[in-house]
Amino acid sequence: MSISTELIYCLRGTLACQTHRVAHHAWERYINSELAALTRVGDAELNEAIITGIWGEKRASSAKAACQCGWDEWSVSDRGNNADWLAYCSCRADQILTAEHKPRGAVAHWNKTTLAAYSSDAITSRESMDWLRAVDAEWEQEHNRDSCQANHPRFYRDTYEKCHLAGPQILTYSQIPNSEEIREVTVIHDGSSNVNAIWETNDEARPQAGRTSTQFPIFLDTKYFPVRTTAEVLNGIAAVLPRRTPTRLTDDQQASLRAIFEAMWVRAGTPEISLAAESWIREDVRLCVGIPRHDLRDEDQPSEHDFRSWSDYSGSAPHEL
Repeated sequence: MSISTELIYCLRGTLACQTHRVAHHAWERYINSELAALTRVGDAELNEAIITGIWGEKRASSAKAACQCGWDEWSVSDRGNNADWLAYCSCRADQILTAEHKPRGAVAHWNKTTLAAYSSDAITSRESMDWLRAVDAEWEQEHNRDSCQANHPRFYRDTYEKCHLAGPQILTYSQIPNSEEIREVTVIHDGSSNVNAIWETNDEARPQAGRTSTQFPIFLDTKYFPVRTTAEVLNGIAAVLPRRTPTRLTDDQQASLRAIFEAMWVRAGTPEISLAAESWIREDVRLCVGIPRHDLRDEDQPSEHDFRSWSDYSGSAPHEL
């Protein structure tokens, strides 16, 4: 895999500091795709580091123990019609590890789902869902909003003319077709450790003053939706692949991994991470995020940054490994 020099600094973002080559708000899709792409070269140590980082050592080790494959036979895919990251081995594609990446500022969407998902074990029975009694199975499919006789949560991409029955996207990802088994979905998030608070599924999960009550209360069973922080992901990767330990990684792989570390760390709000993880962060990145960002509209305000939109970014400094 080859990665251009100008993609090295914190990956792509809405704005780039040309002075320090840092994107303060890297686009999630580039983080997801670049991290997944690193697992497609068949490097066992790299695969182990990434999968262990995302899902945690216990979950990753358990999944690997269920097959005879080495880590070089595992890989991660990104996006598609499912969660952000899916890990699987070459011999057992049905043994999938699922993760949803919700970095700071990312919206916790409610996606199209089935009526059966609401009666699955992923939902606890502690709260009566009165609104669900009015929903018919036909509302799972796209239908005219004016003719809909049930007040139900809608897919965020619906319009006034059409709608679908929707649920928290992780509820949808937890469902296995033609099976009552629930697929565990790991959530990467930098705020609450409770998925009900992240997806705002009920009043108890929204304790903030002044917030309106949740219209369609449900309680996701948190045992199926473990939450890991960005710091835990970076620490997990670095525990297997510390930056200063010689590895078989190519220069491009090292540069890509460093860019991912920087992008995730900055977007997460620069949380405290291990020394091994810190070794993947450039000094220029630490310097840049420590300098106050002046109002970019005030041309008279002195700034140590040179912020440009990605399309206007023209830095050419070679990356340092």
